[in-house]
Amino acid sequence: MAELDKPCPDEELALFAGRSLVKAPEGFWADEESLARLRVLQHKAAEQGIELAVCSAFRSFERQYQIFKDKYEGRRPVLDAEEKTVDISALSPAEKIKAITYFSALPGLSRHHLGTDFDVYAKNLLPKGQKLQLTYHEYAPGAYFEPLGRFLSAEAEACGFVRPFMQSSWRGGPEPWHLSYHRRAQILLSAFNFASFAALYAHKTDDFVPAVLSYGWAHFKDLLCLG
Repeated sequence: MAELDKPCPDEELALFAGRSLVKAPEGFWADEESLARLRVLQHKAAEQGIELAVCSAFRSFERQYQIFKDKYEGRRPVLDAEEKTVDISALSPAEKIKAITYFSALPGLSRHHLGTDFDVYAKNLLPKGQKLQLTYHEYAPGAYFEPLGRFLSAEAEACGFVRPFMQSSWRGGPEPWHLSYHRRAQILLSAFNFASFAALYAHKTDDFVPAVLSYGWAHFKDLLCLG
């Protein structure tokens, strides 16, 4: 989670203009209105015996860039549709990007940049000694987060949240843990400008940058779940 004095450098402000980020007591940054609605959902969860916690909220471009670079260069695992690690070393740049973005966002095209989106889990349902995986298998019938999945299906929408990576139009991996506060997210997404996205790469020198820009231009609507 972010432990910063400021959520992102000034050069990132043009990306999704209009963000209003505040720092939560837990240490992460989020859109102010979205955070307030999350508190309502957390209260509902507590009433049903679920300790709803956030493991990821706002994420800066630079943080997402490092995550992507680590995956592209083999320092972080890349998962396939079965949530198994796949070797992408022999793939073309475009094929590597496609494989990575099945479960991970392109820097600059992550909904976590908005501040309206949260990755959540149930702290009290995670078995002792079990590391949080953020995989679909954790929500399978009989798995430890199955009750959380049922709760989110029943209650998230009433608090204004959608799960964009569970929609039928999404072509990547399912993410039942990813919540987006719809009202604010739609406002910020409507202001998206590809030129602002491309500008963030102006001083990046990694070999994959041209392929990322090309892939981003071709697929940004799908990657951001713009419908």
